[in-house]
Amino acid sequence: MMATSPSLKREVNDLVLEQIHAFKQPADITDSQLLEYHLRHLQIVTLYRQLDRVAKTGEGPSALLD
Repeated sequence: MMATSPSLKREVNDLVLEQIHAFKQPADITDSQLLEYHLRHLQIVTLYRQLDRVAKTGEGPSALLD
């Protein structure tokens, strides 16, 4: 299944909200939570690059196949 621009934006939004939630915790972040935070960050960066590629090429979802 190919991701669409709106679905990528929703996924980014969900990941960003998880990042915000991680910082709102009253307790210190554990090592595993820090690793999850880092992995979400990498996912966000990757998704934004895909969105940029779609916007720059004007090819729509087909640009995501590269």
